[in-house]
Amino acid sequence: MKRLLLGLLLSSCVLLLYAQNEPLKSGYLRCPQQAKNGIVASNDRFTEIYIIKNNRIKSLVKTRGCGMYNNLNNEKTLVGFKSINDDGMQAPALLNLENESVTLLENYSEQCGQVSFSNDGTIAYMVGNRLIIRKKNSRREFDLGFYTNLAPISPDGKKVAYNDANGNTYILNLETKQRIQI
Repeated sequence: MKRLLLGLLLSSCVLLLYAQNEPLKSGYLRCPQQAKNGIVASNDRFTEIYIIKNNRIKSLVKTRGCGMYNNLNNEKTLVGFKSINDDGMQAPALLNLENESVTLLENYSEQCGQVSFSNDGTIAYMVGNRLIIRKKNSRREFDLGFYTNLAPISPDGKKVAYNDANGNTYILNLETKQRIQI
């Protein structure tokens, strides 16, 4: 019940702010998420990521698709998203909500997946056929044999779920490297 009320409250705040601010003259806000210092949302075309705080909307990132499937880390201070440049090349990226800076996790390439976080700060994303797992300064790669856009890491940072090109769902145990088809 508390979550429903919080969701309704967030939606109401977003709608009120939408009506009072310039950045959204056409369109509407989507996917509001409570961050540490405000509400993170995207526009209806998923081409911008906004922070809403102190009754103001501020655009932080503007790139094709950046607002689709973005994720917040456990501390609610980082947004993981896919950055797509004007040439259509893609890079996994982090938006730091505290200083509003963007850090690319990899160079731009033809395919990268969405960024996800475990509770302990481990980051997972795809680059081509490779699943990349980063924790602090360590980096591990797993060749899945195909590209998938979504490969979210589990809250405990030990497993990743993904679908193959045929829609089959798999769980990869990052410690044992065992793959199980669901």
